[in-house]
Amino acid sequence: MGVYDKKLDVKFPVDPKKVLGAVIIIVALVVISWIVLFTVDLFKPMALSAVLSKNPLSEGDESTVLDLVLLNVTGEIAKNVEVTVQAEDYTSILVDADEFSTKKVDVLEAGAFKKLQFDVRKNPVKKVLPGSYKINIRTEINGQEFTRSVFLVLQ
Repeated sequence: MGVYDKKLDVKFPVDPKKVLGAVIIIVALVVISWIVLFTVDLFKPMALSAVLSKNPLSEGDESTVLDLVLLNVTGEIAKNVEVTVQAEDYTSILVDADEFSTKKVDVLEAGAFKKLQFDVRKNPVKKVLPGSYKINIRTEINGQEFTRSVFLVLQ
């Protein structure tokens, strides 16, 4: 008579079907709450929104305008807010005729917005190849950093 000779009979005091049902409900609640938390961010107002007025640029076009809306989403008055725009390939794409451009908004009330425009153009002294060029936008409002990117397509 050894330890392994005995046949173990494990009986649960709870029906396994009920346990499985409870586990499924818990997993479903976790998934639903994850989806809700993830989608809430999609509907929050964005501090930066931008669109290029002419995109793509054809071969004869030299420039376009980046229309930018800056929205104070921090809930407090913001002062001396700087917005910087720069193409990743700043030797090919210029912003306001330079490698980058920074514009300043002196005061931006909570919930208020300001429209800004930047001239985006191909570098006239360099042969710029067709393709997509990423343009990065960065600002800081009341200590919170916000970024956005748009793509300029050259044909």
